[in-house]
Amino acid sequence: ADPACRLLTIVGPGGSGKTRLALEAARHHTEPDHLLSTQHFHDGVFFVPLAGMSGAGQSSAATPRQADGLLAAIAEAVGFAFPSGAEQGQQLLAFLKSKTLLLVLDNFEHLLHDEFAAPEVNLLERLLHQAPQVKIVTTSREPLNLQEEWVLRVEGLAYPAIDMPLTNRAEETVADVAAYSAVSLFLQRARQSKMDFTLTAADIPHVVRLCRLLEGLPLALELAATWERDLSCGEVVAEIERGVDFLATRLRNLPARHRSLRAVFEHSWQILSAAEQNALQKLSVFRGGFDREAAAQVAGATLPMLARLTDKSLLRRAEDPVGRGRYDMHEMIRQFAGEQLADQPEEAAACRLVHGRYYAQWTQSHDADHFGATQVLMLRFMRLEADNLRIAWQHLVAVQATAELDAFVQGLAMFFSEESRHSEAITLLQQALDWLNDLATLTTAQERLLARLLWTQGALCIQIGDFLRAERLEQDCLALAQQLDESHLVAKAYYRLTQVYVARNEFTRALACAQEGLALFRKLGDERGETNIYTMLGRIYSRTGDYPTSTQHFQAALAYLRRAQDFSSIILVLTAIGANAIKAGEYTQAQTHLQEAYRLRKQVWGLVSLPEILLHLGIVAEAAGEYTQAEAHWQEGIAAGHKFGPENIAVAQLVTQMQKRLGTLATNIG
Repeated sequence: ADPACRLLTIVGPGGSGKTRLALEAARHHTEPDHLLSTQHFHDGVFFVPLAGMSGAGQSSAATPRQADGLLAAIAEAVGFAFPSGAEQGQQLLAFLKSKTLLLVLDNFEHLLHDEFAAPEVNLLERLLHQAPQVKIVTTSREPLNLQEEWVLRVEGLAYPAIDMPLTNRAEETVADVAAYSAVSLFLQRARQSKMDFTLTAADIPHVVRLCRLLEGLPLALELAATWERDLSCGEVVAEIERGVDFLATRLRNLPARHRSLRAVFEHSWQILSAAEQNALQKLSVFRGGFDREAAAQVAGATLPMLARLTDKSLLRRAEDPVGRGRYDMHEMIRQFAGEQLADQPEEAAACRLVHGRYYAQWTQSHDADHFGATQVLMLRFMRLEADNLRIAWQHLVAVQATAELDAFVQGLAMFFSEESRHSEAITLLQQALDWLNDLATLTTAQERLLARLLWTQGALCIQIGDFLRAERLEQDCLALAQQLDESHLVAKAYYRLTQVYVARNEFTRALACAQEGLALFRKLGDERGETNIYTMLGRIYSRTGDYPTSTQHFQAALAYLRRAQDFSSIILVLTAIGANAIKAGEYTQAQTHLQEAYRLRKQVWGLVSLPEILLHLGIVAEAAGEYTQAEAHWQEGIAAGHKFGPENIAVAQLVTQMQKRLGTLATNIG
C-alpha cells in the first residue's frame, strides 16, 4: 500500500466483486501479523453500506436528504452520536479529526447524482483535508473524480482466454481450468446447489464458455451455478446464449459494461414462474430489506415463495434483532426487478401506494413502543426500516395520500429525531409542506395534515436550535388548530412554544404557554401531555431559582414516566432533580437520583453516560471529600463530551466546567 493513497475507489460493474475485495482488504488491516498489513488503524476499520440510501428514479430534490443520510451512515458505523444544535458535517469531522481509522464505503455510485461535485463527494473531500489519519476505500461503478482519488478497476474474476474445443481433456486439464478464480467460484456454488456436482472433461468447454459469456462477474457466476440443480452445463450455456442478443442493445441509459450481467438477470427472470416474477418485481419497492409480514402485505409473497426466490439467489435471508427472518436482494437485482415493475405503470403505482400505506400503519401501530419497556428494541427495528420509511413517505407524498401521511408523520419524525437525524426528517416533511402550500384550496383533511406537519416541523427545528423558525411554525400550527377546533393539537403547540421560550430565556411567555397547555391537557385527560408540561415547568422554575417548586414539578413528571417506562425521559428528569438537589445543598438526595440516571444510561442505551450526569456526580463526590471518585467522574465526563465534538455548545460548556473543576481539585489537594 502506498502511504500517499488516502482515497481508493474500487471501480467495476455491478456484481464484479468490488465489495468482497474491499472487505478482504479491510480484513488484512485488522490482522497485524498479516503479510499484506502495512498500515495499522488503531481506531478501527468500519464498513458503511450505502446501497439503500437511494434508487433509480429519484429526483435531484433528494440531494440534501442523501447527504444527511451519508453523514448518519458513517456516524452510525463509527459509533458517533449527533447532538443537537450544530452543523452535523462539522461535528462528524471534528470527531474524526484525531482518529486513525479506515472507512469502507460500499456502493457509493448511488450517491453520485451528476458530473458536478455532489454534497456526498464534498463530504469526503472535507474529511480527507480535516482528518489526516483517516483513509477511505469506496466501491463504485464509476470514479468519484476527485484529485485525491486513486482508482483500482475490477473487471471480474480470471477465466481462460479462449473457448476450448468440445473434446475430452486429460484430468490435469480439469485441474488447470479449475484453478481460474471464475471457474473455482462457479464450481463452489454449483456444489452448494447440487452436492454431487463434479466437473468433467466434457464440461470444460461449456464452463469456460459460460465464464467468458459472463465475463467472470461473481454475481452472474453464482446465479448461473444455481441452475446446475436442473440443467447440465451445456444447457445452462445454451439458455444464456439465447439472450445474448440483448448484449448488443443500444439503449442510451444502459452502460455497456452492464450488458452481460443484464443477460444473466434477463435469463433468471425468464425461467421464473409468473407468480415468482410478480412477487420479485413487487418486492423491488422495498429498500434496505423487509420481513415476512411486510412481504406478504405489500407483495403478496408467502413464506414458500420467499424460500423459492432465496434458493434461486434472488433474495438473501438474515435475522432481525429478535431472530426472525429478514430478507433483502442485491441492489442490481432490485433495480432490474424494479424496471420490470415500471413497465406496468398502474401496477407499479398501486404497489408503491400499498408499500406507503403499510409503513404508515406500521409506524402508527408502534407509536406507544417509543415510550415503554420495548423502547430500545423498537429503535433497533426502525433502524432496519429507515430506508423503507423514507421511500414510503416519498411514495405517499407523490400520490398526495392525505390520510396515510397524517397517520405517518409523527412516527416518522420521532424515529429520525431519536437517531439525531433531524435535518433528514425536516427535508422529508418539507416535501409534504411544499405540496400543501402549492394548493389553491385545502380540504378539511388536508388542513389537519398541514397543522400536524407544522407542529412536527417546529419540534424538529427546536432540536437543531432554530428557535425563530420553530416559533413561526408553532404559531402557525396554533392558529390553524384553533380554527379547526383541534384541542389536542392546540395543547401540543403550547407545549412546543413553551420549549422555544425557555430556550430563549423568555420565562414569562414560557409560563403563560405552559399554563395554557396544562389546562388543555388536563381537560383532555392526556397524562403524557401533562407530564411534558410538568417537565417544562420544572425547567422554568429551576432557571428562575425556585428549586423546591422546580423539583415538585419534576417529581410529578417522574411518577408518570416510571409507570410508562419512558427511559430516555426518566434519565433527563432524574438528572434535573439531581442538579436541583445540589443547588439546595442536599447531596445525598442528589447522589441517589444521579446514580440512578447513570445506571439507566449505561443499561438502556449501552452508551457513554451523559456529561451532565457525570459533572453533577463529580460535584457530589467532591462535597463528600471523595476526591479520587470526583476526578474519575469528571475524566469520564470529559471523554464522553469529546465524542459529541466541539460544535455542541452545551456539551462543550459542560466539558469546560469539568476541566476547570479538575484543575481546582488538583490545586486544592496538591
